[in-house]
Amino acid sequence: MLFEGVNTIRKIRFNDKYLAFGDIIGRVCVLSLANNEIQYKFGEHKGELSSLDISDDYVVSGGVDGKVVIYKLNDNISPNNGLNQGIHSLKTCTLTYSLTH
Repeated sequence: MLFEGVNTIRKIRFNDKYLAFGDIIGRVCVLSLANNEIQYKFGEHKGELSSLDISDDYVVSGGVDGKVVIYKLNDNISPNNGLNQGIHSLKTCTLTYSLTH
């Protein structure tokens, strides 16, 4: 079992290295596609996971608790303080910037 108890998977996202999924009580698992083993488990949300996305090194989750949590794979970046309403959609992107004008 991935977690104690049986919970319905709510969101699934993947890239070329990982498969991330979250359940109805707000927990997130990240499976390595190289060895088919769970590499990370996170439980920052207090309630249903409503949005999930993954990039090369980050997993971002949003929940009905109003939190957006950014997980850096290898260490967890602390979550924000909440937004007073549920999160319904998230999308990661690559940012390109220049220090010159």
